[in-house]
This record gives sequence, C-alpha cells and structure tokens, in this order.
Amino acid sequence: HIVCATPVNAVGEFIRDSETGFFLSHDIYRDADLLSELINSPDRAALISQNAIQHLMDNHCAAAVGRAFDC
Repeated sequence: HIVCATPVNAVGEFIRDSETGFFLSHDIYRDADLLSELINSPDRAALISQNAIQHLMDNHCAAAVGRAFDC
C-alpha cells in the first residue's frame, strides 16, 4: 500500500515525498503520470511501502512516542 495525499495539516509528518509516499500536485496529468509509474514499477512501489512502514514504526508507534517522552 502506498499513500498519496496533498501536503496539508500533519500529513507531512507521515509522508516523505517520493520516499514513504507521495504528495499529489493538484495537476491531474502529473498525478496520473505518478500513479501510472507506480503501477508499472512494482519493485519501486514495494520499496516505498516498506519505507513507509519502517518510518511509521520508528517514529509514530506507541513505543516511539514513549521514547520521545522518556516513558
């Protein structure tokens, strides 16, 4: 699974553009090209997905939050 979203509110804390997901541009042609590239590049899509999971586990799971607050 890959997250594609607009860079609003706290989304930027979870997505690192082109590393753990993608920011959509509001340009339908550019965004369609991005999605087409992901569909046609399953290895890249798998890497982005794994990066996202690792980023969330390292920074946003309960244990990571506890470490941030020395819990």
